Amino acid sequence: MGAQEEEYADTSQLGITLRGLRKLKTILAERFGDKFKDMSTAEVNTNWVEVVTAQQACRLVEMAELVAPEDVAPPMYFISHACE
Repeated sequence: MGAQEEEYADTSQLGITLRGLRKLKTILAERFGDKFKDMSTAEVNTNWVEVVTAQQACRLVEMAELVAPEDVAPPMYFISHACE
């Protein structure tokens, strides 16, 4: 298996728990206030995810200060969504 396939395999094992999602929602609501309710996924990505992950050039779930390691686990479901 090549390096790219290994990276994809590792990525496929990086799910986030519902508890982790709820913690992120709290962080985002505190950061953006009432504006958060109307933000699209694309806006959250551009205005927050890309900013907080830029220095480490990593996935959000790899940042233990934002997503606790116990909230990262192999996924049980796959949920797809469209960004506006």
